[in-house]
Amino acid sequence: MSTEVDYQIPRAALSWILLAVMLVIAPQSLRMPVWISVIALACIGWRWLIFAGKLGYPGRSLRVVIVIFTLVVSVTQLRSLGVGLDSAASLLSLGFVFKLIEMRYKRDIYVVIRLCFVMAMVQFLYSQSALSALYIALVVLVITAAMVALNRSTVSASAMGTLRMALKMGMQALPLTIVLFLLFPRVAPLWAVPVQNPGNSTGVTDEMSP
Repeated sequence: MSTEVDYQIPRAALSWILLAVMLVIAPQSLRMPVWISVIALACIGWRWLIFAGKLGYPGRSLRVVIVIFTLVVSVTQLRSLGVGLDSAASLLSLGFVFKLIEMRYKRDIYVVIRLCFVMAMVQFLYSQSALSALYIALVVLVITAAMVALNRSTVSASAMGTLRMALKMGMQALPLTIVLFLLFPRVAPLWAVPVQNPGNSTGVTDEMSP
């Protein structure tokens, strides 16, 4: 029976992963409470200090504190923001960055990378403009570069080489993306998620009755 040993993340791969995390968190920080953004930056810094050998992984007691903290935050978010997209995105961001600091094995790295894709898709729940699409395309390119760097040898792990390979893979996937965009059926309810609006609105409502 084989056991999984600690896996040292290559420096180049960790740099790409942390950059991808910051890029997917950045749009959410405009809508999340400030203290959640501060926690996200602290977790990113902690992850880098773990790699540098200046901090250790969170122990069992600290993980219990994190779970209790997340439960308290969940109740607070639901009471202040209500059940909706903003509260769900905030809680997802918290779980995402907490997973980052306990990322130790290779399977954990792939979980974080998958969560990067999920967090990138959350942006489309708020905006589907051309600018958002270009930004998410950049984010996907960085996430792909993180996967490339994770599977390259340290000898050939130059930043420009990794970026070129990720861009090449993206260009190869572009024709299939266009075909799926044109032929895949539109599912309107997928994006019908209520977004909280803290301000009052004026004007005529959507429904009228005599």
